[in-house]
Amino acid sequence: MSQKITITISDKLSDRLNAVKANINNVSALCQKAIEWEVYRQELILGAKLQQIKDKNTMEAIIERLKLEKQQYVERFRDQGYEEGYFDAQNMSYADLIEVIKGDEPISKTQLWQEWLGDKAKDIAEQDNEFDLDAWIQGWQEGIAAFWEEVKDQL
Repeated sequence: MSQKITITISDKLSDRLNAVKANINNVSALCQKAIEWEVYRQELILGAKLQQIKDKNTMEAIIERLKLEKQQYVERFRDQGYEEGYFDAQNMSYADLIEVIKGDEPISKTQLWQEWLGDKAKDIAEQDNEFDLDAWIQGWQEGIAAFWEEVKDQL
């Protein structure tokens, strides 16, 4: 059985959501996933507080919590890369778009990397000690791919 709840979001977030809603299959499922992650994280924290730190179950709970937090970091950088990739794609040449979409070698080893990403990635890495370059690059490429999907049939 499911329970219906109502959430409130800011006008700004609502505007942003409406702008991309077509790309989100199920807003309800997205909200459910976010709530589920936070409830799980809180349960792990609570469980860790109730047991001694050397207890095997507690260590497993701590490791699970840290894995979850790491995944959230990765997603944050992938999302940031996606946003920047989508924006960069709007200014790329046709040849650059094709190189990213159909490239055979990792993007970080291409000339395109130096032209579009080299300094940008270094700047982000200097600002954030937790920067995950691989996740950011994955998001950047996904952002370009999303832009390409929007325009390719019109070319």
